[in-house]
Amino acid sequence: MIYTCTLNPAIDMFIKLENLDYNSVNRSDFCELTPNGKGVNVSIILKLLDLDCKNLGFIGGEIGDFIENGILDKGIGTDFVEIESNNRINIFINLDDKKELKIVNPGPYIEKKYQEELIEKIKRINKNDWLILSGSSPRNIEDDFILEIARICHDRQINLCMDISSNIILKCAKYKPFLIKPNEEELLSWFNDKEGDFNKYKKYSEKLMELGAQNVLLTLGSEGGILFNSNQTIVADAPKVEVVNTAGSGDTVLGTFVGSIIQGESTLKAFLKSIAAGSETANKSWLISDFDKIDNMIEGIKYKIS
Repeated sequence: MIYTCTLNPAIDMFIKLENLDYNSVNRSDFCELTPNGKGVNVSIILKLLDLDCKNLGFIGGEIGDFIENGILDKGIGTDFVEIESNNRINIFINLDDKKELKIVNPGPYIEKKYQEELIEKIKRINKNDWLILSGSSPRNIEDDFILEIARICHDRQINLCMDISSNIILKCAKYKPFLIKPNEEELLSWFNDKEGDFNKYKKYSEKLMELGAQNVLLTLGSEGGILFNSNQTIVADAPKVEVVNTAGSGDTVLGTFVGSIIQGESTLKAFLKSIAAGSETANKSWLISDFDKIDNMIEGIKYKIS
C-alpha cells in the first residue's frame, strides 16, 4: 500500500489576469479551485498511474470538506485526522506577461492530541509499504514531529520518501529514507549556501547519501533534474513547454518517479518519465490529466549518465 502524508493541505485558487493593478478592482479571466497540498497532488499522480493510495494528514472545517471530497471524487482513499480548525487557501495568479504571483498561507494550529493521532496511524502502516511525506508544516508542528515519522518508518521498514523544506531533513537522513526530493533552493539552504552549480549539487546530494539517503532527486525547474544514488548520476534536461502554472510540477515528478519504481520501471525510465510529466504539468492550470503524451516527450529528453 502507498500512503501520502500532507500535514498542511489546502484549496488552491488558480486565477488568470491580464494585468494586476494595485488599488484597483482586478477582474479575472479564469478562476479554478482545486484540492491541494503536495501529498494530495502526489496521490492524484499515483492514481493516474493506476496505483491505489491513501491520504494521511490533518483536515478540518468547510475547506477541509472541499479538499477531502475532491480527493474521494477521484477514487482516492483518505484517512485524515479531523481537526476543529479550517485548512488554508492558497492563491496563484498567472498574468498575461508570463509572470506568476503565489500567495501561500500558513495553515491551522495543530493541537498535540491531533499530532499523536496521526503518529498512531503511521505506526499502523505495514512493513514494506510506502509513505510519501511532502509539503510544509502547519502551525505547532515542530521539526521533531517530522523526525519521529522518519524514525518510525525506519524501525517498521516502511519505504519513506520526503519532500520537505526544513533542514530537519539532515537529521532524518540517518533513518535511510528511500528518496529525498529537494529543489535547488532547498538543497542549497540545507548547507547554508545560496549560489548553485552542478558541482555543488553533486557535493550536497552526496552528503545526503553519506548521511543515509538512498536516492536524491533534485528538481531544477525548466532546467530539468538530476538523480543521484550510489550507482549512478543521471542529468536530464526538461522538455520545452509553454509555462501556464508551475505549482504541482515537483509533486508530479515525485509521484511519477516513485510510482514508476513501484511498477517495476528501471531507474532511468522512471526518472525520465518523471521529468517529462513534471514539464507537462507546468503546461496546465493544474496537474496533468493523463500520461498520453509522456512517452513522446521522453524521446526528446537529452540526458547523461555518469
